Amino acid sequence: MPRILIIDDHLLFADMLRELVRIIDAEAQVDTAANFAAAERALKSGQPYDLLLLDLNMPGVSGMSAFEKLKAIHPDTPIAIVSGQARLSDIRNALKAGAAGFLPKTIKSQVFLNALRLMLSGGRYIPDAMLANEDQEPTDEKGQLTPRENDVFEALMGGRSNTEIATMLQLSEATVKMHMQHIFQKIGARNRGDAIRIGLLRSNVESY
Repeated sequence: MPRILIIDDHLLFADMLRELVRIIDAEAQVDTAANFAAAERALKSGQPYDLLLLDLNMPGVSGMSAFEKLKAIHPDTPIAIVSGQARLSDIRNALKAGAAGFLPKTIKSQVFLNALRLMLSGGRYIPDAMLANEDQEPTDEKGQLTPRENDVFEALMGGRSNTEIATMLQLSEATVKMHMQHIFQKIGARNRGDAIRIGLLRSNVESY
C-alpha cells in the first residue's frame, strides 16, 4: 500500500490527484499539504512516504527551493515536481536536481497514472516534450540516429513491440512511435520489417 504526500495549495487539484492515485491502489494512503510548513509536519509524523508530489510554485517558497530543502532532509524519498507550466528549463533543472519526475498539470489522466506507476516502482518520469526536444539536437552526420533512437532501434531489432519498448525504455507509446518515424526516415525504411532488414544489413557490413 503506497503512501503519497501531495504538496499543493490548489485544494481542488490536490483532491483530483488523490482520486487518480486511488485508481492504481484503492487502499493507498494519500495525504495533502497546502503549504511547505504543513508538508514538514506530515513528513515528521508516521511512516515514511513512498513519493512526494510537489507543486513547483507555492506561496512563500519556490518549488525548487522547497524541493532542495525536502531532498536535504529526506534524501531517500522520491520527489516529483508538478507544475502548471512545462518550460524545458524548469524540467531540466528539476531532473538535474534529482527529481523523480516532472508532471505538467496539463498531463492526461492515463499518462499521469503511467508516470505514477513508474515512479512508485523506482523509475523516473521524463515528459515527452523533453525527449522530443533532445531529439532535435543536431547530429554529426546527416541521417545519424540519436542515442535514444539507437536504443529504440536495438529494441526493434530484438523483435519487441512498441508496448514492450515503451516499458523497457520507460517511455510512452506515443514517444516510441515518434522515434520509430524518425528512424524510418533516417535509414530509409518503409515499415518495421524493412527497418529490421536494413538493420541486419548494416550489422553484417560492420562485422565484415
